[in-house]
Amino acid sequence: MKKLLKWIGILLLIIIIVGIVAFFTMKGKGGDKLTQTYTVDVTDVQVLTDSAALARGAHLVNVACKECHGENLAGMALIDDESFGKLYAPNLTPGQGGCGNFTVTDWVRAMRHGVAPDGTSLMIMPSISFQYFSDYDLGAMIGYLQSLEPIDGVVPKKEFVPFIQFLLGVGAFDSELQAMNIDHGSITHVPQPNLADPMEQGDYLHRIAGCNHCHGKDMAGAKSGDPDSPPAPNITKGGKLANWTQADFITAMRTGKTPEGIEINPRFMPINAFKRFTDQELQDIYTYIAAQPALPDAVK
Repeated sequence: MKKLLKWIGILLLIIIIVGIVAFFTMKGKGGDKLTQTYTVDVTDVQVLTDSAALARGAHLVNVACKECHGENLAGMALIDDESFGKLYAPNLTPGQGGCGNFTVTDWVRAMRHGVAPDGTSLMIMPSISFQYFSDYDLGAMIGYLQSLEPIDGVVPKKEFVPFIQFLLGVGAFDSELQAMNIDHGSITHVPQPNLADPMEQGDYLHRIAGCNHCHGKDMAGAKSGDPDSPPAPNITKGGKLANWTQADFITAMRTGKTPEGIEINPRFMPINAFKRFTDQELQDIYTYIAAQPALPDAVK
């Protein structure tokens, strides 16, 4: 019996040692992912500063940037938790600690490629969707951001507790490391869509809004890379949109509540960004999605 207990103790010790080694190995791998640098070829765009372009840029920045970077675009906390770590959206204004020194290449690399000026991957920044912004719209957005009143403010650097670094190492948050998920070689000049064509406008807007990214290539539903996220539902006419009218869709995007009375969780669906679209833009997004094939749920 003593011999058996001795071998059980040795086995448990081996398991503990292996577990510790595995933990620190994966923690180190997670740290490597955060510091890994990416060299990408950037196709620059023309920065636009005429009144029409600035108005267009202001609208798109309002839709795409303020939910994370704050109403004044001076940055804000996305995560600040002792059990997780710190992750702040940076100050986009030209003020101290902001993006005043950004070149056009820096802006395009960040927005389309998800790569920071130091070459590391941005986190949470939805470049996988923003890569579809047209050259005109991207130039208009950069022109508008450069015209902002400077606001001084340095946000804290990102840092994560050891367990989160371990989870990064095993791939739990790979979907949030934008540069890992983008085909950088395929990104080139993007033409401006015909904004008067509901289908063309809807196709364009649903891409930059990330509908495909969350709901799947065919929008029949998909499981998120975020382990806490529920599956994104099927939004074709074979799923959630089967009984939704255009008015239902717009109301849901405006109020954050579905026709079935379900509250849309802003943690997993950027409902606050969708609220900033115009009615015409929401109509066009609905028109495009509703025209797609009705498919069964891809995720149960």
